[in-house]
Amino acid sequence: MALRSGAAIVLAFGLGACATDEPAPPPGLAGTQWQATRLSDGSTVADPARLTIAFGTDGRAAIRADCNRGSGAWSSPAPGRIAFGAIATTRMACLAPSQGDRFLADLAAAARYRLRDSELAIAPESAGSALLLRRTP
Repeated sequence: MALRSGAAIVLAFGLGACATDEPAPPPGLAGTQWQATRLSDGSTVADPARLTIAFGTDGRAAIRADCNRGSGAWSSPAPGRIAFGAIATTRMACLAPSQGDRFLADLAAAARYRLRDSELAIAPESAGSALLLRRTP
């Protein structure tokens, strides 16, 4: 009987040692990648591969905004809610016309999201139009 108790204590201690203090990844979007198809001003994205976002499981997002690259923190504090921290980007002068600045502005204004199948809509708090994205493998 004493051996069983000791084994249970060792097992419990061993499992506790595997736990980390890192926060759980935000639900739904973590680990996914997207390409923009329509910006919030209603314009169709000319080259979706140039406006992308990858939601990391660590709460960081990797962003491509035309010829610029960036990253920043993201969170989903409640279902259907999204927030981005400051997004640091390179500041290359992309060839005109560039949709990169509008894409970054849409992300900065983000407050809500809707996820349906392979489409993601990110919208501001107000009733403005949404940024639309499609999931990529």
